[in-house]
Amino acid sequence: MILHSTALAIASTLTAGALAVSTLALPDRAAEEDQVPLEEIEVHAAMPSARGQPLSVYDALGHEQISPAQTYCDRHEVVADGLTHDFAETLQAEKVSRDGLKIELWTSDLMGTWTALHHGEDGISCIVASGVDWTPAVSPDDLIQLAMQEVVYGW
Repeated sequence: MILHSTALAIASTLTAGALAVSTLALPDRAAEEDQVPLEEIEVHAAMPSARGQPLSVYDALGHEQISPAQTYCDRHEVVADGLTHDFAETLQAEKVSRDGLKIELWTSDLMGTWTALHHGEDGISCIVASGVDWTPAVSPDDLIQLAMQEVVYGW
């Protein structure tokens, strides 16, 4: 009898927990009224200061000077794993400029975040821009253009 009442108590608790979890819902990012116009998406650029060194591809990306401590660079697989694990982002689009600059756009439908990476030929990737308010309705190509609008390289 004790075993039966314990099993009932556990089942009751699990049912209540499942009911509570099932009432939680993620926001509907695709809802028409929640759409954010592309021009209103905030862009956070990452650009190291030149510090008297010759201009590099990393110095040319971004909108404003940010300390090198705020720029994140690592092996491409490390950066990609971090975006996937920490932000549920997946590779959405890639662009290569006429000058060979490769930019990847990573986005998360779940978190609403996006990240633009420069993927260098040396296997190192740097976050060059990021933001929020990503929705599947936003064109990945338009978002890359927005993130890179001040790049000195032409697409």
